[in-house]
Amino acid sequence: MRRFSQKFFAISTVFLLFSCSIDDFETKSDEEYLQQYTEQISQSSYRIVDFSENEIDLTDAYSDFVFSFDSIEDKMTVTALSYSNEAPWLFYLNDDSGFVFQMNFSNDELLERLNGDWSIDIFLEEQFTLYRKDVSSGVVRYLTFQKI
Repeated sequence: MRRFSQKFFAISTVFLLFSCSIDDFETKSDEEYLQQYTEQISQSSYRIVDFSENEIDLTDAYSDFVFSFDSIEDKMTVTALSYSNEAPWLFYLNDDSGFVFQMNFSNDELLERLNGDWSIDIFLEEQFTLYRKDVSSGVVRYLTFQKI
């Protein structure tokens, strides 16, 4: 019986391997990931659940804000209680640095701290984390958005 089990396992493995095509093992291109991430971001609203600057936690200052991203008009809307603000945003591929997430707020000192070109650190279905290092000052920032 043991020999039958071993042969059955070996034959099953061979059939399984031949039933899979090369396409099953290929990964997506960066452009396909960019499109997927952009669609994901645009379909939901987000809150900042972590924002740190040189390991100093600044999250509480942003806890009331809700962020919505419009990929068609390349703008984001931030709301909190009776407050509302719009700003341009872009999410694109840069040949030198990969995925770039760019925000450009004006007329709000707190939100202007989020301005600049951010890189993707982690991208999950429910949240994504960005990071940014200012070369001239050495300041390192991490920013995590959580889907609401």
